[in-house]
Amino acid sequence: MLETLKADIAEHRQEKLEKLAPASAADRAFALKGYSIWLLPPRHEGKKLSELIFRLAKDAGSPAFMPHITLFTPRNPVNVDQLEKAVHRGIDTSMLARDMATDASLLRKGDEGMFNKDPEAHDRPMESAEPGLKLRLLPPQPGDRYYQCVLSPVDPATAVGLVALRTAVAQYLNESTGSYFPHLSLCYGDFEEDKKLELIEDGTGDWPIEITCTEVAVVDVNGTADEWRVLTTLRIT
Repeated sequence: MLETLKADIAEHRQEKLEKLAPASAADRAFALKGYSIWLLPPRHEGKKLSELIFRLAKDAGSPAFMPHITLFTPRNPVNVDQLEKAVHRGIDTSMLARDMATDASLLRKGDEGMFNKDPEAHDRPMESAEPGLKLRLLPPQPGDRYYQCVLSPVDPATAVGLVALRTAVAQYLNESTGSYFPHLSLCYGDFEEDKKLELIEDGTGDWPIEITCTEVAVVDVNGTADEWRVLTTLRIT
């Protein structure tokens, strides 16, 4: 029994090594430079997404990567300390705006404050927004870029807080937000449409997926996806 278990573990590790094979010359043509800021999915959903990403990477012969939603990638030279401060400021600014909107919504409903005729309303605790950003990931679709080969778009109806956080980070760094298509990539590659559709078939499952992201990561994205490194993570409270 023990030997069988060891064999299964060894086989699993070998499979992981195969999936994490170094990037090809074709992939290296799309290597990046600099840093990026990612929103990370929670552990449970992240594990499922990781398994899907690893499987598609193996099928496509492309590098695997950690599941994430790119929040912002600076265009100007910047150091890690500046990025951490930008994320802190962005979280503080965007979450304050969210909490104020929540409070205003409660007041409009008459649940709190001097306008409520219910005398006991003043003794009830104020509701507070849950930590993190609630997002809905839509079914996979093909993209038209190497880093958006196969992706799951973020439902625009759930992306308000995400866009607000991105805007606050960009403002702190004195950069333009530019155009933004929030999504979670599932496979990288420069493939024909038929191959992308084939990969999408392999990625079928229970979509859409509801996630609540509570972590932001500062990532070194120098090189290809298999060379990227998470430098630090910060909590969204």
